[in-house]
Amino acid sequence: AAPVWRDPLPFQVLARGACVDWGLRPVLDGATCVAAARMLNVQRPVLQYTADAGRPEGCHLLQQLDSAETTLWLSLGAMNRGNGASTANGDSRSPICSQLAI
Repeated sequence: AAPVWRDPLPFQVLARGACVDWGLRPVLDGATCVAAARMLNVQRPVLQYTADAGRPEGCHLLQQLDSAETTLWLSLGAMNRGNGASTANGDSRSPICSQLAI
């Protein structure tokens, strides 16, 4: 069966938890990540990539303590699979999740 949207806006930003915790799916590709950020009205959604551990799975927003700017990131690699929102050193990382029905 074809996927169906549960809500009018197909993406959500999480302040806590991981996408799977809320019955959502992580966004794992760059093009969808940028499209989601635009739908969510992220200013200047320029995608950056990270292979660092301890990041949310897939597409996420970073709000740094010392900056008013929110940046868009895509985690690469299996070590972040299942990871959700995090706060470290005052920096806040919030996953962007898809509401695509599973």
